[in-house]
Amino acid sequence: MRAQLALIFLLLVTASACLGPQEDPTNINDLRVIGMAFDPPEIMSPVCSVQSPITAFTFARPVTFSALILDPAGEGRTFDYEIKACASTGDRTCNNDNDYTIIKVGKTSAGELKETLTLGTQFLPDNSPLLQAVVEQDRYQGLGGIRIPVVLHLKTDTGEEIYAQKLMVFSCRLYPQMVANKVPVLPGMTTEGQTWEANDVREFNGRSGVDLLPTDFTDLQESYIVPSLSLKPLELTESWKVSWYASVGTMGGLDTGGTDFSGGSSAHRNKWSPDSTLTEPTDVNFWFVVRDGRGGSSWITRRAHWTP
Repeated sequence: MRAQLALIFLLLVTASACLGPQEDPTNINDLRVIGMAFDPPEIMSPVCSVQSPITAFTFARPVTFSALILDPAGEGRTFDYEIKACASTGDRTCNNDNDYTIIKVGKTSAGELKETLTLGTQFLPDNSPLLQAVVEQDRYQGLGGIRIPVVLHLKTDTGEEIYAQKLMVFSCRLYPQMVANKVPVLPGMTTEGQTWEANDVREFNGRSGVDLLPTDFTDLQESYIVPSLSLKPLELTESWKVSWYASVGTMGGLDTGGTDFSGGSSAHRNKWSPDSTLTEPTDVNFWFVVRDGRGGSSWITRRAHWTP
């Protein structure tokens, strides 16, 4: 049985860098956060008692937070950032009064932002534990995992603002066969049927477009156990989704893969096409973001040189 358990979503809110009606989301031409990840993506306690010191010790484990920030028109500028955690998954900006805590602040620029966070020991302004507040605001009371919303807020000197949200999952081993989620990693990429290595600058020519396909990762999609509403173990299988981005030109579609409500899944093949206005040779950067449908995410990058 294949299913996608949606535990991750990404929100982009900008003052002046929103996508216009004629812009293609696969083309990166403004300030954006296109990927966020935790490593590990899930912390699982071996016992299911919140009073147990084992649970407290396990949930106190630090995680590595990563965000892929792109700013092609920024010319290397820096901007302020803050990382916040809040109790409500519906609070997409973590701005509800007395319902969030600021974990990190600093300055950064385009690239990969990395921070070490300890989310399981955070407190809200009223000194209540963040984990407890998340459970209290969850309609399922933590069944299937406690999901802490973490928001990255970027702000530029020109007034642009971006909020990007990612859920960090805390859970417990309800059944012996349950194991914590692992980070999904794309094993590679191919172009026109040939392996595209990470350090290989591929030559693209002409305007007919280039076929791209991830290296087969079927065997990397994990089977996992979640509790059903009747509290019985339910076995599912990951169905990875890949998001495609390019600095020049456009992709045939933003997302491939995943599983829809009918149980169907699209093929992961995609096609890059140059802009019709391009007349000179140019370098192209590609970003491929993979999500496993239950909180795990990562990305790989590739480079090419296009000639008319």
